[in-house]
Amino acid sequence: MTELTWHMLEMALSLSYQRLLSRGRALPVAVNIAPMMLDQPDFVPRLLLLLERFPVRPQMLTLEVIEQPARQMAVVQFENLLRLRMAGCRLSVDDFGTGASNIQRLLELPFNELKIPAEFVRGLADDRRKTAVVGGALFMAQKMALDVVVEGVETLDDYEALLMLGNPVIQGYFIARPMAEADLLKWLHALEHYPERVLPLEAIRSDRAPAGI
Repeated sequence: MTELTWHMLEMALSLSYQRLLSRGRALPVAVNIAPMMLDQPDFVPRLLLLLERFPVRPQMLTLEVIEQPARQMAVVQFENLLRLRMAGCRLSVDDFGTGASNIQRLLELPFNELKIPAEFVRGLADDRRKTAVVGGALFMAQKMALDVVVEGVETLDDYEALLMLGNPVIQGYFIARPMAEADLLKWLHALEHYPERVLPLEAIRSDRAPAGI
């Protein structure tokens, strides 16, 4: 897992830097970080060296911290998170509301984003309980000045239900499916010049467009 994560960080930052060179603006990227990575004293120095190798602003990199149930955060993990925020990287609570992710963790740690997992979102349009949970999370995040990413948006109904609750960044098959780097670059080009070719009609209406698109 450790070597795979470093490989993904290198690939993500390389792609971001390529976009900076070719388009004049780095591509924001996000990479999942397992808790055991934060246990390593050399994690932050090694990441900073990677940012020097691919010199994009640290704010272009979001580290999505994966939490494990019933696991206390060690001092070294807390210190590494603080050092990452001080360096300018963005920190996201992945799968907020599951496992060990809770409101207390948001109060204690320097996160600036939370991700609402797909299980709270699928079928949102037809489930009042899910609507209440997601709406409450969006309201809380707004009051705490946190950004929100909503995962697992796959249908027009769920997309429209989300827009009734707030204006989060939307991730899911309704916007785009996973794709290879070459396909992503083509998709980004089309998004910039011909958005109607790659996004659902509802997603590009000026009064409906989600944040981050």
